[in-house]
Amino acid sequence: MNKDLTKILDFTIELEKLKTVTRMNKTVDKRQENSAEHSWHAAFVAEAFSKFYPKALDTNKVIMMLLIHDVGEINVGDTFLYDEVGKSSSFSKERTSLENTLLNLDKDLKKKYIKLWEEFEIGHSEEAKFARIVDAILPLINHYVTGDVSSTEARLTKSQVITKKQFINADSEELWELAAHIIDKSVEKGLYEDK
Repeated sequence: MNKDLTKILDFTIELEKLKTVTRMNKTVDKRQENSAEHSWHAAFVAEAFSKFYPKALDTNKVIMMLLIHDVGEINVGDTFLYDEVGKSSSFSKERTSLENTLLNLDKDLKKKYIKLWEEFEIGHSEEAKFARIVDAILPLINHYVTGDVSSTEARLTKSQVITKKQFINADSEELWELAAHIIDKSVEKGLYEDK
């Protein structure tokens, strides 16, 4: 078999591991969501949400960013957004993990994927800003739909959630309006404390 094809096969097999990385969020059938599901969901809805982003976007680039943004979690796991200690070292751990996951790819493709991942993480391009907004809104929607008052997120306050999500407002007032609405509805359901 072609050597390059074998490397792509090895990479594809390695990506299977993303399906085993669990997140704090639940699915509608009450099991833990995994990072592959989250990435797929974010990539799928990105084009629909892009109408509400005020600047022109390369949506294909956004979709690729959203597909790759959690691949670095394969060897280190997902870090809960509100885990300040874990978040302080997650960039370097995920970067190393990403490089290990991409090890078998040819150098050009590996370089492309690392560049997309870094662009997302740094968040300066319009595509990265928008992708980060989608990545931030989906857990809000997910928790509103699947959360219960006994969950870890129910111990969070509205102000904690707003502090983590308010960056959305700097880039899209309409998407921030959506996020704020979901946060308020979640407070009404008792999913966040009204503080």
